[in-house]
Amino acid sequence: MVDTQGNALNVLLRIYTSSGRLVRALTVRDARGQIQVPWDGLDAEGQALANGLYLFKVHLNPLGADGLSDPTQNAESEGRFVILNP
Repeated sequence: MVDTQGNALNVLLRIYTSSGRLVRALTVRDARGQIQVPWDGLDAEGQALANGLYLFKVHLNPLGADGLSDPTQNAESEGRFVILNP
């Protein structure tokens, strides 16, 4: 993810199983420039994900003058990925 205008963003990344169960939610606050969301590949309970298809949804909100996410401006995207463990 890249913020081309240099504004500070709050990022929320949610990872789901293919059946829609939330596996993990990751946040990055006050991010600028090229944004990377670190993830150790584990679910919320610290277990490795099983092989299979997973879905993700990412939410981006610019910071308002008060330093909080501006609810009037946001962007969302979603996609999918596959886990293949040896």
